[in-house]
Amino acid sequence: MQSLGVDPTEANQRVAAMSDTEVALLVGRLDQTPAGAGWFATLLWAVVVIAVILLITDLLGLTGVYPIGN
Repeated sequence: MQSLGVDPTEANQRVAAMSDTEVALLVGRLDQTPAGAGWFATLLWAVVVIAVILLITDLLGLTGVYPIGN
């Protein structure tokens, strides 16, 4: 965790508070899931899903978000 920029004191405190099973799981996944990874893709998908929902509700006449056929 220190190599990823976590303060050594804080890293030691956090690891000491974890069970042996949690530590083993963390070590096994540490290189696969860096902190904050994937936030942009998640945000992009959320925006796309919301836009599609608004488009569908607009086409059904439930909202007036897009000026389609108005």
